[in-house]
Amino acid sequence: MFKFDFDIEDEDGISDTSSQPVQPTAESDRDERPFVEHSLAKMIENLADEISYSSVQAGGLCIPRRDLFDVRMQLISAEGGRPNEAVDAQTAIDFIERPSDLVPRVYEGGLKTWECSIDLAAYLAREGYDARGKRVLELGCGTSMPTLALLYHLFNQPPLADDGPITTIHLQDYNASVLEYVTLPNIVLAWFFSSAGQKFRSTLPPPPPKDPIKRMSKLQLDSVPEEDEETDARLDVPAMDVSCHVVDPSIPGDLSISLELRAAFLASLKALKIDIRLFSGPWSQFRSRISTPYDLVLTSETIYQPASLRSLVQLLRDGSGSGDCLVAAKLVYFGVGGGILEFQRTLGEVDFNGRAETVWEHKEGVGRVYVRMMAVKDLEKLYSR
Repeated sequence: MFKFDFDIEDEDGISDTSSQPVQPTAESDRDERPFVEHSLAKMIENLADEISYSSVQAGGLCIPRRDLFDVRMQLISAEGGRPNEAVDAQTAIDFIERPSDLVPRVYEGGLKTWECSIDLAAYLAREGYDARGKRVLELGCGTSMPTLALLYHLFNQPPLADDGPITTIHLQDYNASVLEYVTLPNIVLAWFFSSAGQKFRSTLPPPPPKDPIKRMSKLQLDSVPEEDEETDARLDVPAMDVSCHVVDPSIPGDLSISLELRAAFLASLKALKIDIRLFSGPWSQFRSRISTPYDLVLTSETIYQPASLRSLVQLLRDGSGSGDCLVAAKLVYFGVGGGILEFQRTLGEVDFNGRAETVWEHKEGVGRVYVRMMAVKDLEKLYSR
């Protein structure tokens, strides 16, 4: 095995799946949903009118992400909406408030930020991975931290010429509500705080300073221990400079999702030639829809459940082809059965024509790693150097 000696600090309060039990589901409760592609324009249209955000640090990047308490407030308000929307909202609320975050085939924990997703985002940031003109897939994306690390670079590039290459980014999560409530809002936040969003930001009045007392009361009421909102509540919130249009993503705040912002976001994607597509449903139904392999496939905290490992590994194999595939995970998920050893065993069972190499390992506490799946062509390149 080879290893890169990166020193990545633990993020306080990030959700940890290693010791959390996965709730068993009776056959009657199982809900293997159909695989669906969602219209980006429609999801943009359905975004909340305002979102609250804070940030996490990953490999030197400050990544803004929607606050979990804000998601919960939107879910509560959605209960009185359309029948299907109300059912999905109540399901998500139920699982946010449960001691366990994971119920197989019902809710896979995507509303929260998980530890290994920060690890993988940090790795991509430190490596300076350039996704321009590439095809990228993130499976079990949830809050999409790894993809946000890639978008940070893409959103800070100048617009491309008409004949420039298209960057394709596909994001999949089991639950459509996760894509709507956290994945897409986080992408919008990444754009807003980037060079691509600067022109739109310049049209806005300076943001008001966040009231730390008001924020604290919200957090005390709605905080979930696995996320880091409680840590935010204890920190002194610095005063925001309201004299200019410079906005600091490290300072918690609220963002108004106006019609103008939605239009500017979509226009930026077009100018930068970034094609974002969103999918929900099980991995087993995704494989048949892959017509062209991806240059980079990412997944984090998805190998905890042995029952779903085979379909995941088959999708990773078929989706990556001869491209890169990075898997970030705990060494073992206690009480569940999944982990790196089970993952490697499954690789052998699905006739993966290559091997897996550990490229980073964190040994303190519950071990965490990311593994690169290397196809035969990759191995030939590696050993010909």
